[in-house]
Amino acid sequence: PNNGDLELNTKNGSCVNSRGVSINCQNAVLPLIFFKPNSSQVEDFNLDRLQVISSILIANSNYKVRIIGFFDFDGLESYNVQLDFKRAEAVAQALSNIFGIDLDRMIIATNLKKDKNQQGLLRKVEFKLF
Repeated sequence: PNNGDLELNTKNGSCVNSRGVSINCQNAVLPLIFFKPNSSQVEDFNLDRLQVISSILIANSNYKVRIIGFFDFDGLESYNVQLDFKRAEAVAQALSNIFGIDLDRMIIATNLKKDKNQQGLLRKVEFKLF
């Protein structure tokens, strides 16, 4: 909201820091998409976060986004190895089907750093603009 911004009336889709000042979108901290255990379904509670991502992509047509999926360590490893990809793929489909973002602007990736100490934090998808 503008009442907390140092830079008032920022254009919709602009990337800002925590003080509301415009920044380069590649340096922006983007919202995360969270999942229920053993699920790749994008739940409705994530739609506001996806709206933020889509607004940035619409306002900045020169950017593409890398969608990075993470898996839990619960269950079989063979199942989990595919889960991070399915989560990223589900988010890409939601951005395309719901918000009209072209799939050519998205790259699906998986988290290469597997840290069992972060077990509860890994049911997510992260975004990196490039």
